[in-house]
Amino acid sequence: MCLPFVLAYAAFGQAESTNATAFSRLEMNIDARGGADVRARILERQMPGPITPVMQHLLGCAFDNPKDRDVDGDWIFAGRCGGAFRKRRLLVAGELQFTPLMEIL
Repeated sequence: MCLPFVLAYAAFGQAESTNATAFSRLEMNIDARGGADVRARILERQMPGPITPVMQHLLGCAFDNPKDRDVDGDWIFAGRCGGAFRKRRLLVAGELQFTPLMEIL
């Protein structure tokens, strides 16, 4: 019997905010087949446009039906990328390129 597993990765960054305890957040859940569910909330930040291309570069794959929008002054991104990582036996591996995301922040 094979049980699926999920790995979770979260990155936090201090945002310039009126709330001193507020953080922007990047959350990534990786499944056993190498797919990734990604959610980002960038606090009180005006983006020059959608960040979907930046997130695709971060993971190196295209998202299925991404949600990319401004909500009450915060920028919200959510999407699923089926081929973000490679699976080899019991290992799931891949690389993340944070440079483009850091440049827009």
